[in-house]
Amino acid sequence: MPMLKLSLRQCYFDAIKSGLKTVEGRLNSHKFKDLRPGMQINFSSIDTHETIICTVASIHVYANFKEMLIHEGLENMLPGVTSLDEGVNLYENFEGYREGVKKVGALAITIQKNL
Repeated sequence: MPMLKLSLRQCYFDAIKSGLKTVEGRLNSHKFKDLRPGMQINFSSIDTHETIICTVASIHVYANFKEMLIHEGLENMLPGVTSLDEGVNLYENFEGYREGVKKVGALAITIQKNL
């Protein structure tokens, strides 16, 4: 399978690059159906187009963003965000996420930076 490519806002890209963000959250969409531990993801910054390659360590599916953030840890997913409600609001404000999570759930992808 070809390497999965995901675009991120600069702040989240920088958090992965620095090692602060170790879990990426997405809708559990069809795009991720073949994703497995050991596979690689090429993350790119929407702003600078800089890229970083990470390896998938684990994948977990949750019913909603709140459950995902509680189990995976707010600090692992959204470094600098200090409240659960703020974290849930961040995810639900991404286009299509508020309604989408009700249909397909939330996906937490634990990642490790490649050296």
